[in-house]
Amino acid sequence: MPRISIAAALLLAVGIMFTPSADAALVTFDFAAMANAAPGEGGPATGPYVAADGTTSVSASATGGTPYLDASSGGLPGGMGVCSDIAPGDPFQDCADSADDNLGLGEMLTLTFASTNPQVQTFTITAISFRDAGHTTIFDADAFGGIDVIDGADGGFAGAFDPSDGSGVLGLNGVGFKFTSPIEFGNGTEELYISSITVELRGPGGEEVPEPGTIGLMLIGLGMLAGGRKFRNRKNS
Repeated sequence: MPRISIAAALLLAVGIMFTPSADAALVTFDFAAMANAAPGEGGPATGPYVAADGTTSVSASATGGTPYLDASSGGLPGGMGVCSDIAPGDPFQDCADSADDNLGLGEMLTLTFASTNPQVQTFTITAISFRDAGHTTIFDADAFGGIDVIDGADGGFAGAFDPSDGSGVLGLNGVGFKFTSPIEFGNGTEELYISSITVELRGPGGEEVPEPGTIGLMLIGLGMLAGGRKFRNRKNS
């Protein structure tokens, strides 16, 4: 095994400790993929759902109905919405034919995030994708939804958001987020699904929590530093 100098090991350890923000931990929940993987056409979706990192989860709740995962339709992805009436006696608890399964007028969908990592205190939304009732991304130019933030730096009503590009949602920081359906002013209601959402993990002071891999590399660097010192001491004795 090649030896490494103490200076090189120290440089490696310090460099990793000050890794730029691109290495901040990002977690994505793909509700459209979850819906397609579920039996039937989707089904009730309260969770919690655990992300690939094994530490971050999201749970869903709703007013005006039940959180619901809707699978692709006509080859177009669905996602997380709200079912106003679960079909009675259906083995997969599909949404009743007479009910809608997307987030509509008078309904609210709440996504609440949690982590088993004690470093993580809040979550910042960095990406979000919406689909309309027809599973497309074509929203009326005047369609705006509302969002509240739970227990975050932006706590309280965060205002309106544009479902076509997610503006008004991106950058919000909290533990949970409450979404209400957009309204096309003068044209009724736009209904939507949340197709996917990506959050960045934040510490108690709002700082970015690094990816687990970055922490591991830092520990390797520190271990190499300690090993270099031990080798030098043995050589000098």
